[in-house]
Amino acid sequence: MSDQNPKVEIEIDPSLMDEAVDAISDSKSKERTKESKLSEDQKEKIQTEPNADEYRDRWIRVTADFDNFRKRVQKEKADMIKYGNENLIKELLPVLDNFERAMAAPNSGNDSFAQGVQMIYQQLLMMLERFGVTSESAKGKIFDPNLHEAMSYKEDSSVEPHTVLEEHQKMYFLNKKLIRPALVTVSKGDGAPDSNDDEPSEEGN
Repeated sequence: MSDQNPKVEIEIDPSLMDEAVDAISDSKSKERTKESKLSEDQKEKIQTEPNADEYRDRWIRVTADFDNFRKRVQKEKADMIKYGNENLIKELLPVLDNFERAMAAPNSGNDSFAQGVQMIYQQLLMMLERFGVTSESAKGKIFDPNLHEAMSYKEDSSVEPHTVLEEHQKMYFLNKKLIRPALVTVSKGDGAPDSNDDEPSEEGN
């Protein structure tokens, strides 16, 4: 009786071996291709994405744009509060003019009526002042086209040329913004239009 174990010989189909080798080779090839592709994508991503300095510059620009937007909105809001009543106040200015004309008219002897008109005028004026309405006399000042509108020109040697001689309508401001210019008569000087021009005619001729 022999002590050696019997040898079992297993025959493997060569074609199966070839298929196994090919499968392993294909798997390794795909892994290498995948790794290579991911590496290229990562490189491209690193190249195309902004770096830290670019992110910082973008953040600074966005912050500056937002700050400018905030300031603009605040200014618009402040202007709306300051000048939101401008149209209403412009409509009220002729009422003030009529009160002033009534007070300047000769007194018919009814003192109580005159005092009542004066009182209403003062109340209306004080109310408008609380909303930032102010007035300024133009008479005796040098003509300023930014504040005055010349209705006529007049010779007057007692004053400097281009001096406001008469004020036909007061100027008014709303929070220091001119909302109505003064209508005035101006003393003639060099450059003043003649009566034959298309400008307003002279007074007193």
